[in-house]
Amino acid sequence: RGRGRGRGIKLNKFGHDYNKIGGPTNESICKLPEDGIHALIRERIQCRRTRDFEQADKIKEKLKQNGVHMDDNLNEWSADGTMAGRGPDMRSCQTVEEATQMAYEHLDVMTPRDMSAFWTITSRFLPNSHGRMDIMHHDQQSQLTNKQNALFSRTMDRIDVFKPRYLAQTALAFAKIVKYADGRRKRHNNEGGPHDIFIEQKEIIFQSIANAASPRLSQFDGQGLSNLAYAYALAEFVPSSDDDDESTLFDHLAEKTIPLLDTFSPQGISNIVW
Repeated sequence: RGRGRGRGIKLNKFGHDYNKIGGPTNESICKLPEDGIHALIRERIQCRRTRDFEQADKIKEKLKQNGVHMDDNLNEWSADGTMAGRGPDMRSCQTVEEATQMAYEHLDVMTPRDMSAFWTITSRFLPNSHGRMDIMHHDQQSQLTNKQNALFSRTMDRIDVFKPRYLAQTALAFAKIVKYADGRRKRHNNEGGPHDIFIEQKEIIFQSIANAASPRLSQFDGQGLSNLAYAYALAEFVPSSDDDDESTLFDHLAEKTIPLLDTFSPQGISNIVW
């Protein structure tokens, strides 16, 4: 059903937390006025809060039929006709294996947004998948590992061109995967698993993300800054800096965060403090 809506969600001026992406509304495709789109998004969120998922799905289908495409994983919507035809739609996936297979089949066309969505979905599925992975045949584990490694390599090859939002989301997803992989190793006495690459290359991963993020911290919003700070705290890694004053990424995050604190959601403030 996509992400739940809990307390502390920061709403935009339209009364919901979905961001419009892409170009202007294509009136030849979308027949709804923009204020009508916002009203339906608000109504759908309310249905999901009250667990009326059937009505929420009907509203989403109505939006789709009128040229409005939504991504519940990244809280985005588009009505310019481009969102429907790009990248894999992994919202129907129920397991890490399904998401990995779909992403791998689209490897050559995966955008930074797609890759961020994939790793976010993977990090959410992993805590409930260790039992199934423990009994997975060796050949199946090897295939899953090879596909995940290919997706990982493509992500790291392009990390420098990720927009701030997707960079922060990917950093947080990677940190959660590191925690999962480390816990799995401890449960199995250091036996290898599909996500060991995240432990083996942890320093390279988070140093590379820091290098990509540091020059652009002024472009991050409150949620992006809090996600980035939480990711590094969760990964227990402090990246080095090229600055002459030996300041760290956390110093730069603090500098950019303090003026924006009044825009943070309660969860964002909690992430920063943690």
